[in-house]
Amino acid sequence: MKVPLKIVPERSLHLPREFTEKDAELLISKLFELNQSKGDIFLQINSGGGSFAGAQKLYDNIVMSPNPVIGLVIGDCFSAASMVLQACSKRYASKHSRLLIHHVSYPVRFTFSHKDTIEKVNPMILGELERIERNNKVLISILESKFLISTEQIIKLMDKEQVITPVQALEIGFIDELL
Repeated sequence: MKVPLKIVPERSLHLPREFTEKDAELLISKLFELNQSKGDIFLQINSGGGSFAGAQKLYDNIVMSPNPVIGLVIGDCFSAASMVLQACSKRYASKHSRLLIHHVSYPVRFTFSHKDTIEKVNPMILGELERIERNNKVLISILESKFLISTEQIIKLMDKEQVITPVQALEIGFIDELL
């Protein structure tokens, strides 16, 4: 028999919309406040993703939280938000939620002058590609730690960039239970 989930609003955090690194830092600050007392902390997610750096910081802080953080997907959990969900001690999704993972991407911005040559620009481009690949390995490692499927299957899901239903998410270990 399942114990009904008792969500305590005053011990809840919300990850809405696409989030920035600053949004993640605000959530981390609230997480520290909630950790001043004992009890489960609830993280409600309805997000299209956001900053990888912000998600990574939030992930690390949730993992290190002395109180369990319970992730609740109500709506969307895409991209970087999916990474944050994996930090939670328990991961739930509503039956109409949508989940998605994909490879790490960045807007790459370079300023070129008319005198630039391929020799000058190539190291900048290679540096950006190396950073993306490093972060992609971090994301895959996090997914491997929770998912019930192989690394190759995880990469195929990331390649497809398709919405995953809550039932599919449960089958592959993306979530622990349906709400």
